[in-house]
Parts: sequence; C-alpha cells; structure tokens
Amino acid sequence: MRHDESPQVNGQSALIPVISIGLHCGVPVDVRDLAAFTLNQVEQRAVGAWNVAPPIGRETDGGMLAACREAVGSDATISWVEGQWLLDHEVRQWTELPLWRTGVGRWAMDATRSEAAGLVCRLLSETVADTWGWVRSWLRQAAEKVCRY
Repeated sequence: MRHDESPQVNGQSALIPVISIGLHCGVPVDVRDLAAFTLNQVEQRAVGAWNVAPPIGRETDGGMLAACREAVGSDATISWVEGQWLLDHEVRQWTELPLWRTGVGRWAMDATRSEAAGLVCRLLSETVADTWGWVRSWLRQAAEKVCRY
C-alpha cells in the first residue's frame, strides 16, 4: 500500500501512521506493576533511581497495536508509515501521534537493575485487554447514570 492510499476500516477511510516496524515499545508499564514495585522498594527501604520497563525486546509497537485491535474486536488494517514520511508531512512527534518518536533506541530502556530488585511487568496485551475492559465498564456506568435523568 502506498503512503497516500487509505485503508478501509469499518467502511470508512483511515490512514493509521505508526512507528517504524520492529522498534521496541518498552516503556508502557501497567500501573499495577509500577505500584507493586514502588511499594516493594519502600518496604525494603531501597534508595536510588529505578528504570521501570518491560524486558528489552519483549514488547513491540506492532504487538501493542495488535493487542489493541484484538481487545476491541476490530478488523482494522494497520498501514505502516516510515518515520521520515511523517516528518515530511510535519507530524509532530509524541503530541500529534502518541508514542511515536524518531530514534531506534527510544524505548530501549535498561531495567535489569529494577528486575533484579523485584520488578515484574505483565504482558502489554494483558494491560491493553484489562484497560479496554475498564473503559467499557466506565462507559456503561456513565450511560446508566445519564439514563436515570
């Protein structure tokens, strides 16, 4: 597919510009894992700075998007766009396209010290599925409140 073509998503045209294929998406961490690690470090009276990230190479941008697509039950087509194409079209990194940054090592955060101290990060697909479940629950509750009035 050329960059100027738009795939059909649920009968509507959509271009989904995404981070370059294969770059590691290592920063997204489930807040439950961060909380558990933080409390553990407080209990241990640990000091210092800690990198909190899943193991390098375990998660990818493509995996994150596939998990999102699966969680919502979508058949959306993901069209990969090179980072340079986005820059040429003046797409601002991080703000106009969340999680997109240039640079191969942008997500390659070494958290081995944290892992040795007890950090355990659940799979990103689990976090995505749980987050989507939470969003759907919240929307149902909000709709019920609105319908009462």
